[in-house]
Amino acid sequence: MRTGLIVIALGIALLKFSTPTFAGNWSVGSGLFYSSGNYGYDTRTDVFYLPVNLSWQNYPLKFSVASGAASISGPGNVYSDSTTTVTSTVPDFGRADTYVAISRYWNIGVIDIFDFMEWEAKIKLPTANAQKRLGTGMPDAQLQTRLLKKLGPGYGITKLAYRWRGDPVPIDLLNTVNIRLAWSQKVSRQHTFGLELQFQTRSTTVAAPRGEISASAGYRFTKAWQLSTLFSKGLLAGSANYAGGFELKHFF
Repeated sequence: MRTGLIVIALGIALLKFSTPTFAGNWSVGSGLFYSSGNYGYDTRTDVFYLPVNLSWQNYPLKFSVASGAASISGPGNVYSDSTTTVTSTVPDFGRADTYVAISRYWNIGVIDIFDFMEWEAKIKLPTANAQKRLGTGMPDAQLQTRLLKKLGPGYGITKLAYRWRGDPVPIDLLNTVNIRLAWSQKVSRQHTFGLELQFQTRSTTVAAPRGEISASAGYRFTKAWQLSTLFSKGLLAGSANYAGGFELKHFF
């Protein structure tokens, strides 16, 4: 049996809303995310992810660190291969990988179409236990650009990311390309809503590409507290059948 692709980046992604916010502050957040999928095979794999993140933002710069804990049950792993067979039915639990990111906004026109541009560099530190199937045990690096266009009360967003992946011997992980098209709208002073369609190339020679459609919603209780939710439905065999979760963030 081949293992299925498990991605706990959902929690990382939701911690960053699509529309730019420019207030200089610190924030800390945590929540709970769940994903479930067969990934083209007969047996289901379930993942729970408890993220913890800290970020500092002062326009045009933002710095963030995110990690947490994860639990996985089923035959899946964070990568796909054609040699590993997992027979244990006991869930594995432990620390997740750690992500460090720095990004910069440009509030300028880009090729006379977009209003904002952002570049982000992110590295993954292999703090998860590869023996427990919670990580690959190797570092990754990613470079992403986001282009935002103000359209009425919301933003149209185009994202393009390239990820360099470390290879855990003997598995050959392929570098991946991720493309996202999104819409984010601030419905009121407290409410935000977003939709996103994404595609990612396969992570190994035997893994299927990923494709998902996601809906997110946010509610700002006060200047200091914000609740964010996300639901995602897989469209391709390499994706989870469905995933979702929430995050509570405090600004100070």
